[in-house]
Amino acid sequence: MEEAKEAALFKDLPAQRAKGDELWLMELASKKDRRPHVMQALMWLQRQREKGSARMTRALVDCGVHLPDTELCVDHASWVKLEQPTTKDHGQQRQQILDSMRIEPFVYEPEPTELGPADRHPWHGVAGDVWFGDVGAGSGLFAAVFKEAGARCRFLMEPQGPKRQRAVTNAGGAEAVFETVQQVDPVDVPWVHILQGGPE
Repeated sequence: MEEAKEAALFKDLPAQRAKGDELWLMELASKKDRRPHVMQALMWLQRQREKGSARMTRALVDCGVHLPDTELCVDHASWVKLEQPTTKDHGQQRQQILDSMRIEPFVYEPEPTELGPADRHPWHGVAGDVWFGDVGAGSGLFAAVFKEAGARCRFLMEPQGPKRQRAVTNAGGAEAVFETVQQVDPVDVPWVHILQGGPE
């Protein structure tokens, strides 16, 4: 314990929280050559708490079961022999881990479609300006692209700060500026032709 506290390998806990013996020992276990001694110390603590009862802590048992080829302590093998090679819970837990590694992400593949006839004549365009709104402006890179394409910014959303000022400039101005989409009533958001939200 003295060696662990002197090494102080990890950060202190939040104010008014003291590290227990087990935590100090686990910190010392980050040094590979000290792990067998740490395991012996943990078992000694366990025996003290159980008044001499020779019983391994659940954490040590789990380590022994899941790492059968690892010498956790001097008499590791004799401890592991007292346990079943794997319990039903261990088997289920291990299987869940293996199954989660085999899960393939869902990929949406829409049915192929053909381009239908336009619902308006090619010479029909928008009579007025094309307006856009940006729900994740950042510094306004996407807003700048829409502006250069001839659209006008009706609103953008970006928290206060230099990025918001840059976004307004890049958008060529904005009729309304909001903090975030979570803090605005949809009724208060102006209508736009195009709604975009940056790369996110």
